[in-house]
Amino acid sequence: MNQSNTLPFIKNRYYKGKLLTSRDFEAEQQYQADKAHFMNRILTGQGVLCGLGVQAMDDKTLLVESGAAIDALGREIVIETNQAVKLSALEGFSKIDGTLVDVYVKYREKETEPVYVAGTEQESENNRVEEGYQLYLANHVTRADATEPFLRRLTLFEDENFAVEVLLPDTVCSGYDVNLDVVVIGKNEFGKMLCFEADLSSPALIATKEEAALHILLEDIKVQKGEKKVFSYSMEVVGTTTKETSLIVASGSMKVFVDGDEKEGNVRAGISFAVSDKKPFEVALSLSACDSLDSMRCEQEDVLLATVALSLTAATYMIESVDESGKAYVPVAGKTKLREQYESYFTKSAKEVCAKPGEEVKTVVDSLGRHITTGLLEIPLGNGGREGETYYSGEIMHGLGCGNVYVEIGLDSIYEDASGQSGQATIFGDSELFRDKKSGVAAKCATMVYNDKGSFVAAVKLLEDVNLLVLTYRWIAISLEGDDHTGFGDALENQSISAVTPTIVLSTKESHFFQAQFHNMKPCSLSYELTEPGYGDITADGVFTAPSREGVYEIKIYCSEKPFICTYAYAIVKKTV
Repeated sequence: MNQSNTLPFIKNRYYKGKLLTSRDFEAEQQYQADKAHFMNRILTGQGVLCGLGVQAMDDKTLLVESGAAIDALGREIVIETNQAVKLSALEGFSKIDGTLVDVYVKYREKETEPVYVAGTEQESENNRVEEGYQLYLANHVTRADATEPFLRRLTLFEDENFAVEVLLPDTVCSGYDVNLDVVVIGKNEFGKMLCFEADLSSPALIATKEEAALHILLEDIKVQKGEKKVFSYSMEVVGTTTKETSLIVASGSMKVFVDGDEKEGNVRAGISFAVSDKKPFEVALSLSACDSLDSMRCEQEDVLLATVALSLTAATYMIESVDESGKAYVPVAGKTKLREQYESYFTKSAKEVCAKPGEEVKTVVDSLGRHITTGLLEIPLGNGGREGETYYSGEIMHGLGCGNVYVEIGLDSIYEDASGQSGQATIFGDSELFRDKKSGVAAKCATMVYNDKGSFVAAVKLLEDVNLLVLTYRWIAISLEGDDHTGFGDALENQSISAVTPTIVLSTKESHFFQAQFHNMKPCSLSYELTEPGYGDITADGVFTAPSREGVYEIKIYCSEKPFICTYAYAIVKKTV
């Protein structure tokens, strides 16, 4: 659409003695029309004002309801009465080359009321111009969403059969729920089957109180070429320490199958977006006001009413279904009260903002006055542990503060006694001695207590191959000092944090969000830093990007306001995972 057709505005100039011709009167009309159409485009936009519903009367006839619309040039289109039209009678029917067609309405003028004209070569001229409309068909074209300027698009997978994308607003609002659309686009006419699974994580978004990452599971999806299916998910926006953050695919979570064949997805996919403290209406208002006149350019001037699915018979096309979901509506001021009444039935999310809860540290006092804490820890083994290898936990805050503290860990296991009955057991010491009891994993273990930090790290050396992803241990910490030892006043609160995934295996240049969970404390803002600067990169909100060099990299996570409350996570970087 060429803006120069109407801009700049030119109006007639009157002066004493001016000879008025038809050109002057035409200029007067054109000026008024251009101004009105321009304001329609700025204030209203393109779309349906009211009515114009489309439905199938039978397998060859469409019913278009009366209504009004504004086209991309700002011109008003009015259909004054319901129209029943044969599909074959519409313009464009002969050019159909698929099973999907779009129904459009366009602005049309025609001259009427011929009158006699004296003193000219023509005996008559049409005295009026009647504004009208015309319905027509066009082969369906998949277009970007009307709100595309407000969205970020993330491609998770694409091949010759399918494309899987995520649509997310480029600015999200703290304290609100935001919708993520997962869009599956068909690219093959043979109707293949797609199965897709992935976890999406972000420092600013949580899926539920229990799981921060959003689990996407699409099973047995069939989409024809040119069609798309949209799956909507909701996540809660929480505060972050930065104004811009990112959404990434959790490491190792993506699985893609097309007709049973495993495919490789975009495991390093990620998009950035902004986090705002404003309300959604305020953000939308500011974003829309930033549009320039160039944004008003449009390849399609006419108004889309519906998409019709057809089936081809031996003689002609038959109507199967009518889809109006692609129709754009324009909000009319006179209907504001009705819209507000409907919206009043929906309220802002009041979900509690919190991290994934872990097992709280429990504190008791024994008969000698010693303070004792206990809890559970997990030691990840990746895809399984190998005999002779040593594995480490993340850093655990034991809750007894700084000072001399004794920590012992015991393997949580399943026992089976002589009678064949089984139950839960905890093995402290050398678990190899109980291998005959069918009591679990044979391993040696030890703990390193950081007296100046009030924390510890557990280590386990396997004495046999283990086909497990993680080992679970119960730990007990005992204070060996009196009540006045350093930092014990703060320790009474038993406040600590831990990494949800203390150890992660990544490919080079792959990203991972290190989420923390809070124990005996409210969620707070966190800070992240590499203990060895220069190896990899980590954002202020915890998205780590692996370097091109293999190795083990340590990440420190701590409360921004209370740096002494901290934990550590580890990224094992390999060139191929």
